[in-house]
Amino acid sequence: MKVSLVGCGGISKTHIKVITNLDEAQLISVADINFDRAKKVESDTGAKAYASLDDLLSGEKPDVLHICTPHYLHVPMALKALEAGIHVLIEKPCATSLKDLETLRQVQLKTGLHRHLFSKPL
Repeated sequence: MKVSLVGCGGISKTHIKVITNLDEAQLISVADINFDRAKKVESDTGAKAYASLDDLLSGEKPDVLHICTPHYLHVPMALKALEAGIHVLIEKPCATSLKDLETLRQVQLKTGLHRHLFSKPL
């Protein structure tokens, strides 16, 4: 499984450790608006670094995207990935409002893809 990750801050270290220790997973790319953080992960893992999620989605086609960004970015980023045909794993909380949660759910149903919150489908 090809995995990408957006948000290379504190919690990403746990995701990266798990991903890189799974035989069936390969971390192919990471993105962070602090490009130095993304480049550090690239240096440590070999995953290609990008300066934004848009750049990552233009350059890669992962099977799943781990979203490790501030909460208010979870839904917009998940929607971009789902609409690009990519499954999503979101750090909690997955949304900051019921309206955003409903939007996320509708896109998930429309695409037939899964939005996972620590491996539990919505």
